Amino acid sequence: MSAIVTYSEAELQEFSRASGDNNPLHMSEAYAHRTPWGKRVVFGVLGALRALAALPPRPGQELASLTVDFSGPMLIGQAYEVRVSDDGANSARVRIVDGQRPLLKLTARFRGASEASASPAIPDPVSAHPPCRTKAADRGPHELGAELGVGLAVSVSYAGDAAALGALMQRLDLEARGVPIWQVAALLAQTYVVGMELPGCRALFSALRLQFLSRPHINGLSPVYDLTATVASFDARFSLLTAEVELATGGDRAAKGTVTSLVRAVIGPANVARMNEVLRASQIGTGKVAVVTGASRGLGAGFAVALASQGYTVVAGYRSAEVEMAECVELARGMSGTIVPFKGDLGDPDFVAEFAARITAAHGRLDLLVLNAGPPIPSMAVEGATAGRALDFVSRSIALASLPLHHLLGLVEASAGSVLVVSSQVAEVSVTGWAHYVAAKCAVEGLARTASAEKPRVAFRVCRPPRLLTDLTNHPVGQEGSPPADTYAAAIIRDVLASGAGGFQLIG
Repeated sequence: MSAIVTYSEAELQEFSRASGDNNPLHMSEAYAHRTPWGKRVVFGVLGALRALAALPPRPGQELASLTVDFSGPMLIGQAYEVRVSDDGANSARVRIVDGQRPLLKLTARFRGASEASASPAIPDPVSAHPPCRTKAADRGPHELGAELGVGLAVSVSYAGDAAALGALMQRLDLEARGVPIWQVAALLAQTYVVGMELPGCRALFSALRLQFLSRPHINGLSPVYDLTATVASFDARFSLLTAEVELATGGDRAAKGTVTSLVRAVIGPANVARMNEVLRASQIGTGKVAVVTGASRGLGAGFAVALASQGYTVVAGYRSAEVEMAECVELARGMSGTIVPFKGDLGDPDFVAEFAARITAAHGRLDLLVLNAGPPIPSMAVEGATAGRALDFVSRSIALASLPLHHLLGLVEASAGSVLVVSSQVAEVSVTGWAHYVAAKCAVEGLARTASAEKPRVAFRVCRPPRLLTDLTNHPVGQEGSPPADTYAAAIIRDVLASGAGGFQLIG
């Protein structure tokens, strides 16, 4: 049995209210844009509830235990397939997939509702624990590693929003699927723990194991749980955090289990001192102008700061990262050059035409064009389900390089200047799940190679960075040993400035 599921803005809002989890990865468009996924990620527990809602009715039953593995992110507004395997007795398995790629794997075991012992009716206790937080904690794997030590515990009086929880129950008809309100509330507590407490802001929910114990006496209303979560382990090699969670009412345990999450690193602005060890400050670019696209963060910010340290006036094109762009401009203060931010969509032909006209009017020359802008890189297999998204990705990637090149190449040629094209190692070493990214980078390299033949006075240089630690690659899996983007950028600018005139060349 299968069905299609799509997550809406209204659904995320409802779930956030019901659970008290307002982690910015799920709820802030601006924050999510700075992550590897480029858009808001659906709450993992919301995915689990949608998976449970796909089960056939189970009268007289309730959950005994639940295991969920979150294999990949689900994005708002995108359609996924839900595949259900139900033995009709005491267990069921559900998968949510993107084509053939699994994103969520759930196994539910059920028992007769009469098999669960119920806690005695008690007055609502006055909890000794503080209320839930409203802003996610920001515990990173390295900078705040001491906070993630074994034994770190969080205890709160947990209760979601009763009205939103009731609406969620009714909309998904979870009671009929053997998931009563006290168990849904217990699941919502798990997303609160991961998204708001341990680790909080930088979490990627990886796995959930939950066993349901005694049923609380709640008279049909949402329970108030005494929630305790304790760090059981933190594997710094993989930034993998596991916490043990217990839920109780009036001293009786309602549920216990473990939650596991990946913790994304804290990535700050470019480190000027570290960059100076690679590229010493100079005034070699005084009077010269550079344009850097995608300049607010990561590698682009490194290019912009490196060029400002050499005396260039750097026109920094960016789309939305206001805070990071301001940090980049501030880093250049006191350098022999300056960074001039220019906000807009460099994949929009009308904006790029205006961008080029403004640069010509303000500066009258362009000595170096750095084509660095690119969209977030989703993982997707080569199959029919992803064909449209892959085409959109390739088209967007090519536009972000092609439009600035077409509109600004004449200005670069007049100065006998240079074009630096940022490609990737994937252009020569393919990565499974990134066929669309490989295609885009190979196409952009081909564009540069052909333009070089047409404009022999312009020096075309292509760099193929390895995996760098940036916002767009800030995922704990596979980041071990990734070099910092700022020092790589400084080394590339050093090589570009020393590489001579004309021709086409791979550097770095």
